[in-house]
Amino acid sequence: MISEIFPNSIRSRAMAIAVGAQWFTGFLVTQSFPMLNENAFLKENFNGAFSFWLFAALSIICMFVVVKYVPETKGVSLEKMEEAMAKKLGKKVPAATATEAEANA
Repeated sequence: MISEIFPNSIRSRAMAIAVGAQWFTGFLVTQSFPMLNENAFLKENFNGAFSFWLFAALSIICMFVVVKYVPETKGVSLEKMEEAMAKKLGKKVPAATATEAEANA
């Protein structure tokens, strides 16, 4: 999905930042999970399940954000995606991109 949501003009840089952010958040989860799971207070009150419930809640929040804000991309060209995202964000679509999208349609 990452390669489909960024416009062609910034795709390489944006993908590098997005993949770096994914690796960083994966690192944070990997480091925080054992700390939460071994915390004496949390272990006593939640029987070791706090970290599971926390990450389950965060996953559900992420699911709602994806369902609400991420458009379906199956069968949609990259140019059409760029145009749709620009409209959704209230930005003007560059004339060259709009012309290319119409020519490819």
